[in-house]
Amino acid sequence: MTDIILNHCQFYSKQFTCLKTDWNIHIKDRHIHAITKEPITLQDATVFDLSGYTLLPGLIDAHLHIASPPSNLITDSYADTYIGIFAKIELEKMIDRGFTTIRDAGGDVYGIASAIKKGLIRAPRLFYSGRALSQTGGHGDFRSLPQLFVPCSCTNSGSIISRIADGISEVRKAARDELRKGASQIKVFASGGVTSPNDSIYDLQYSQEELKAIVEEASLRHTYVMAHVFTPEGIIRCLEAGVRTIEHGFLLDDKSAKMMHKKKAYLVPTYTISDAFLKHSSDYGLSEDNIRKSKTVEKQSKQALHHAIQHRVKIGLGSDVFGDAMQYQSNELKLRSELQPNCDVLYSATEVNAEILHQEHQLGKIQESYLADIIAVKGDPCENIDLLLEQGKHIHLVIRDGEVVKNLDIKTNNG
Repeated sequence: MTDIILNHCQFYSKQFTCLKTDWNIHIKDRHIHAITKEPITLQDATVFDLSGYTLLPGLIDAHLHIASPPSNLITDSYADTYIGIFAKIELEKMIDRGFTTIRDAGGDVYGIASAIKKGLIRAPRLFYSGRALSQTGGHGDFRSLPQLFVPCSCTNSGSIISRIADGISEVRKAARDELRKGASQIKVFASGGVTSPNDSIYDLQYSQEELKAIVEEASLRHTYVMAHVFTPEGIIRCLEAGVRTIEHGFLLDDKSAKMMHKKKAYLVPTYTISDAFLKHSSDYGLSEDNIRKSKTVEKQSKQALHHAIQHRVKIGLGSDVFGDAMQYQSNELKLRSELQPNCDVLYSATEVNAEILHQEHQLGKIQESYLADIIAVKGDPCENIDLLLEQGKHIHLVIRDGEVVKNLDIKTNNG
């Protein structure tokens, strides 16, 4: 692998509170080898002059569904080969948008993950959950009411993102099976949701004993559980069971936010998909009930984020995009910037998300010894978050794992 030298760099440090200017960076063997004010001269290195650019750590999306080609999650009729081709195309677009790491929140993606690890496709690194666990009649049970087949923990649920498991023995088996297939963490549906046909967003799902069993199985493999959950009561139940990351959390209140801080749990809000549902509902096969639920969520979600900030909850960033909505992935940054300062949003999308992934010593910072995941933006996104929109138009250089995976027009010189 060729060494890379980045000259005249401007980037942020100390949780995006300190802007460092005119530094030089040496990338070697996938890592940031040195950051110095001194000139770096190295024979045969690839050299970039980044005057006028702001460098950011590679962005991390902590919640999406890469193996969901249709906009309608109710179908599981797509062949694996189709899903693989769809994922390849979308993963390449994510790299262009500056996302060098993603966490998949439900779907059969272990084949895609293997292709990424072997370097077969230009893609972000992938942390995946496998199929999410749902109880019968839960958020991940997309069977219509006339469908009479009874799924078990080894079968699908009428959806491409989830599997049905009921009872302690079944949830243990399902969790073990996803971990067997290489899942980085386990995803569980612990409340109702917007897209599911048979439940309310206020429904609580899985017994406390089942949730604790799932958490135990994850902890035995030195990993954690992420939970889809909306309501304060549902959030508290998850926290009491040992769940580490609360996904969505749109109805978070003062009491549940306090408990999140006490338990050192993470919140991953997902505004993009709700925004897309309301603006383009006809594209997603949503019923009137789905739209009504989405409006309820959108109305209360801003206050939920306020509670999290007030109680110093660690807040990550996820888009929850799937299907055609993947084109809106970067909108999450813009929507969050309407509620928080730009630099706080970027902190969530880099350092906090790296902590969520247990990668805080390798990802999320431009720092010596860290993996070289770096993007170069024309201008300063802390001043103008819109520079991260438009499908990566203003992101001229993307380095992932010490390798240039996107270069729009920055000329290189040999060292």
